[in-house]
Amino acid sequence: MRVTTPRPLAPGQVPRWARPKLTRGQVLDLQLLHVALLDTLASPDAGPTALWEFVATVLTWSHTAELLGRATELMAPQLELATEMVLHFRSTGEVRISGLWYQLARAGTMVMDALAEYTDAHTAEQAANWSEMQLATLRAVTDQLDIAGRA
Repeated sequence: MRVTTPRPLAPGQVPRWARPKLTRGQVLDLQLLHVALLDTLASPDAGPTALWEFVATVLTWSHTAELLGRATELMAPQLELATEMVLHFRSTGEVRISGLWYQLARAGTMVMDALAEYTDAHTAEQAANWSEMQLATLRAVTDQLDIAGRA
């Protein structure tokens, strides 16, 4: 049997297990946000704002899963779905999910809810900051492609 010793922590660094979790209120707010976003995406009124909010949410929780080393295989389909939805929007101008996409997004909502309950506040904040940077880059590239396509 192999015994591993934990890595030494940098001064002032708190081990993940000792960090404060998201509060119950924060977790409930996130769960409501996930359901409301899914509902918005399934409605005929869904627009680009809802699409980009979905992409940001998927990026955040996917990165949270990576940082925690948990559920990355469950978030992979959500990343694929977000990519397909952006490509669909770019080619059709439509933002709406139904059928298989809806079922996949609904399953992802449950995974994201579970991650919200499991993660610590510091990891969630790190993931949110990372996803904001990624989303800004993605939107800039998308905007440049749109401008180049019109020229």
